[in-house]
Amino acid sequence: MTRIRLALVAVTAAALVGAALVGVAAPAASAPQSVPSAHDFGGWPTVGALLTTNGTDHSPQTHNCTASVVNSPHHNLIMTAAHCVYDSGSGWRKYLAFFPGYNGGPSSTYGSWYAYGRGVKMLVNQGWITNRDPAYDYAFIVLTPSGGKSVQDRTGALNLSFDTGLPKKIDLVGYPANGAKPRICSGSTTGGKVQQWFVQFDCTNRRAAPAAARGPYRGAKNVIGLTGGYEEGGGAVHNYSVYFDHETRDLYQRAEAL
Repeated sequence: MTRIRLALVAVTAAALVGAALVGVAAPAASAPQSVPSAHDFGGWPTVGALLTTNGTDHSPQTHNCTASVVNSPHHNLIMTAAHCVYDSGSGWRKYLAFFPGYNGGPSSTYGSWYAYGRGVKMLVNQGWITNRDPAYDYAFIVLTPSGGKSVQDRTGALNLSFDTGLPKKIDLVGYPANGAKPRICSGSTTGGKVQQWFVQFDCTNRRAAPAAARGPYRGAKNVIGLTGGYEEGGGAVHNYSVYFDHETRDLYQRAEAL
């Protein structure tokens, strides 16, 4: 079945993007009875702030996305939203910095990592490039090693989960745009897909909620989604993620080979 094409309003710099939806490997949860609220917490080493740099000396310039380290053979792969790395007007963002475990500043424990210059390796689905289709609002980035190590060697990694059953208990983890502190919102997704292709998770206090909703869900540390796509990832209460299916898996397998 061909994915339904949905109109997508341009994402603003203040939008929450890239946060991870991390699902627990447990029986499906019942429908949520109350709406949880986001709050600051200590953060995870596998989730970090994704910043645009100035293209000359790695100096961070703009923070408006979150990314997550995902398990890969070369230990060098992160996942975020497609709109964080590719824009139909300006093309690919060639100068990005990733700070895992960011909490008021970069972590000396988990390091600083870069996707930098003409040779940077990024993958998005062709449906995003051609039509800015929100059903394909996810991307993979290969990071350059640092100090002889790859990012996963320092931080560990989250496992990607595909075709997951709904509802699912999750943690939504990430950073508000230009926010210095990681935030978390714990609860359960709704029981079925929205508009056929999106997972819905309700959370209040979104103004301070994860800026990168394209990231992991927790528990067994399986990433089942990331904020973005439908309605730019949501509004004051509703948060949305692309449903990870065989097309997400196909892109992930291509990224693993890079």
